Amino acid sequence: MKANRITLTQYSALSGTLLISAAMPGGGGGGVHYTDIDPDVIITNPAPEYGFTTYYLDIDGDGDGDYIFKAGYQTDTTAWAYETVILNTIRVGMPGPDAIQSNHAYRDYIGIFPLGDEINDEMEWLDAGVFTESIYLVYNQIGGSGLVPFEAIDWLGANYKYAPIRIKSGGEFYHGWIRLSVSETGNQVILHDYAIHTTPDIPILAGETGFCDHPIIYKTSNITSASARITWAPVLDATKYQIRYRPIGGVSWTSVNAIPTSTSKKIMSLSCDTEYEVKIRAQCSGEFSDFSPLINFTTASCRLFEDAVDKIQLRIFPNPAANIIYANIREFDTDEIRAEIYNMYGERVSAENYLTDEVLEIDISELPSGNYILKINSETKTATHKIVIQ
Repeated sequence: MKANRITLTQYSALSGTLLISAAMPGGGGGGVHYTDIDPDVIITNPAPEYGFTTYYLDIDGDGDGDYIFKAGYQTDTTAWAYETVILNTIRVGMPGPDAIQSNHAYRDYIGIFPLGDEINDEMEWLDAGVFTESIYLVYNQIGGSGLVPFEAIDWLGANYKYAPIRIKSGGEFYHGWIRLSVSETGNQVILHDYAIHTTPDIPILAGETGFCDHPIIYKTSNITSASARITWAPVLDATKYQIRYRPIGGVSWTSVNAIPTSTSKKIMSLSCDTEYEVKIRAQCSGEFSDFSPLINFTTASCRLFEDAVDKIQLRIFPNPAANIIYANIREFDTDEIRAEIYNMYGERVSAENYLTDEVLEIDISELPSGNYILKINSETKTATHKIVIQ
């Protein structure tokens, strides 16, 4: 089953407001109706000018905005000292009978809802009948002389998280979710996708799409000359993840797997100063999702040998050596490690995978005389040592 994809249409150049419309499917059996907002809606406040940027999301396709998202750069005055504060705010409004759920300590603030939790009628729903104005997703002080009495900052820096929603259509209530990301300071919110159960009053799980959805890689980090960490948004009911990567222009892919509870993976044994492309898919029982869109990254310079992992001392003997060197790798605690040798220009001249043993035997007989760097990697540890070949 494929996602129902929609495209943004600009309805009012004068107001800068966008309307997103995806019709609720009618009749026949019910189920989950998923919509990928393609491209994502990015709503950024108008700072340094005070005011709001507003977007309307029409989920049931009736031409009216079911949810109004407002990203604000504004001032407020503290109640007890009348001091002015400067805020980034993100609000969600429901002009009609539709509702959003709050699981935050403050009733009029929207909290993050966990992947896989059930969204149902028994939850506390906030709608226009409860609050005449919009409800805060973010209320974050970024300046001013006073202090606000409370703040809503759970969403700051959140990536691909869920907010439960409830749509009223034809006198019936339909449960669903919207997936959002928020910037570190709260000046921007991104709308990624949403889903609605098409049977009235039937619960839906946060992240439920009705099919095996693909994960989304949203960050590459800890990039070194030989490794990088990728981070993705997880998928409901995934039994494992499969990551594939290769140098740009390469023919064959290298594949590694990750357990279903993972949201990041360090990929290793990369070539230095090389641009890579990486993608990921999920397996849900026997079914594989599509692969995610490709993400590119470039490894660090060949002259950099620093890794963001545990660094241990490496004992090498004999050194200098002519044919064989031995490396004491007792501190490595994984089943497989990789030994790489670099010349003084940062070029990798040798690379081999080994099963872990207390002492590693490395053949250097084919390498010319000179100075080299031996680098040994596991999933969590790394060690480097200068060696001299006679």
